[in-house]
Amino acid sequence: MSDKILPVKERPKITLDNNCIINLLDIRSTTATSVDELYEIVRLGLAGDVEIAITTRVEADLENDRDIKRRADLLRQIKMFPVVGTVARFNVSKWDRGDVYASEKSDRLADDVQKIVFPGGLNPTSSSYGNKQNDIDHLVGHALNGRDVFVTDDGAIIRKAAELRRAPGIVVMTPAQCINFLHELIERQTKVPLQSDRAVFGYHNKKLQGKVSFDYNNNNGSFVIGDGIFLFETKWSGASGVSIWAYNDSSSVDSIALAKGVKVINEVSDGSQYDFSSRARGVSEGGVVILQNINGFYAAIRVIDVEAEDRGDSQDQLAFEYVIQTNGSADFSGYQS
Repeated sequence: MSDKILPVKERPKITLDNNCIINLLDIRSTTATSVDELYEIVRLGLAGDVEIAITTRVEADLENDRDIKRRADLLRQIKMFPVVGTVARFNVSKWDRGDVYASEKSDRLADDVQKIVFPGGLNPTSSSYGNKQNDIDHLVGHALNGRDVFVTDDGAIIRKAAELRRAPGIVVMTPAQCINFLHELIERQTKVPLQSDRAVFGYHNKKLQGKVSFDYNNNNGSFVIGDGIFLFETKWSGASGVSIWAYNDSSSVDSIALAKGVKVINEVSDGSQYDFSSRARGVSEGGVVILQNINGFYAAIRVIDVEAEDRGDSQDQLAFEYVIQTNGSADFSGYQS
């Protein structure tokens, strides 16, 4: 793994849950889990490869600890971490620490999280009510601050990871999963920039997202998008007046898949789930294909329009829009054309 620091825009924002903080900092514990993985996450943070933070609810959780010495030790040690706020709550929030007043957005987010993690609802008279409310607030604060990965060893949250990602769009990982993700991301940043002999004038858009229109009979059907490690040599050939063939034949593209049933790019929350087993995919107008390049990055392409002279059109022309995901994921749900 390279010691090269990732560009600022590529540094994932990691939020550590309360249980991670206790496992990491309580040196007297004999039951702490994921300690080695958490140390590695902190090491990557100190190296500048990730941005680590906790929410204000970590302090609130720790203040409920009945072990007076441990509470004091941990409250002192968490001061080393940057803190992000969550939704303010009476008798919980400290008003100078970053919590914000509730809004329609935060209320909706909290409701979505609660229904997923605690589908049976919350009972205010239960002894676990405060802890469960703090769990929700941790996730809400993470999401409100636009952070990338919420790291936890809480089984109730981990079991709902797929639902949290699908609905409110919160990515949850265990410390071990997060380490694998971070190491893979760092490795991708060290790949050799790609070059293409098809990246000629008029057939190359270096931007990470954009719209393209070109004659697919020219340049051997190639149009290059992206640049450096994010380069993709797209390859096309005619099929009909409303569809076209897309290929993975170029040296920079590892695989291609059709996102079946998808009509807009931001409907793709995990492009890696599609079938990448064939070299060619037929794409109709409005259809979306997912490409992965040899550096492991993903691009999503939506075919806007296909014209074919032999089907009565005035020219052979393909128009498409695309976006290249630079964080190593295949999640395009945040794309806006």
